[in-house]
Amino acid sequence: SGPSEKQSEQERGFHLGNSDARIAPAQAPRFIDPCLPQPTCQTFSLLSNKPVTRFNHLTLGTRDVIATRDFFIQTLAWKLVVRPGNIEVEAAWLELSEGQQIHILHVPGFEVSPFEKEFGRHVAVDYPLAEFPALKERLVAHGAELIAPIRKTPFERFFFKMPEGYLFEVVDAARKPEG
Repeated sequence: SGPSEKQSEQERGFHLGNSDARIAPAQAPRFIDPCLPQPTCQTFSLLSNKPVTRFNHLTLGTRDVIATRDFFIQTLAWKLVVRPGNIEVEAAWLELSEGQQIHILHVPGFEVSPFEKEFGRHVAVDYPLAEFPALKERLVAHGAELIAPIRKTPFERFFFKMPEGYLFEVVDAARKPEG
C-alpha cells in the first residue's frame, strides 16, 4: 500500500527521477527549494532509465531572417542546415550542436519581449572559456551589446543582447554545475 493520501509531499519524502525511490526531506537534493511549494508526485515506469526528452530546437521569430541567421553564423559559428520544403514563410534553420537547432522564422511586425533579462527570458549556451575574448569581439563587431551578469557564479559567463533584441547567456562550457 502507498503513502496516506492525507500526508503531504513534505511528510512522505521527495520522489526522484524516473524510479520509485523516495528520500526523506532531510536528505533532499539541493536543487529542491524548500521555500517553494513542491510538485505533486506522480509515479510511473519507463522502459529505460535514460531521459525521455532532450532539447531539440527553439524557434525565434524575427523581422529579418537573413540578418538574424547571419548574426548567428558569423558570431557563434552555428551551421546552416537544410530545412524541409513545407514551410510557407521565410525561414532558416541553424544547428548549434548535434541534434540541437534554432529555427528562425519571419514574423511581420515582430517585437521581442520586454522580459528578455537575466531574471526573465533568455537563452543560455555553453562556449569554451578560452574563446570568450574572441567571441565578445565578434559579437560587438556585429552589433551586439555585452551585458555583465547580475548574479555571481563560481564560473565565467556573460550576456549579450543581439541586434534583434534577444538576450543570450554564454557560459563556460567546462564549468561544474552549481548546487
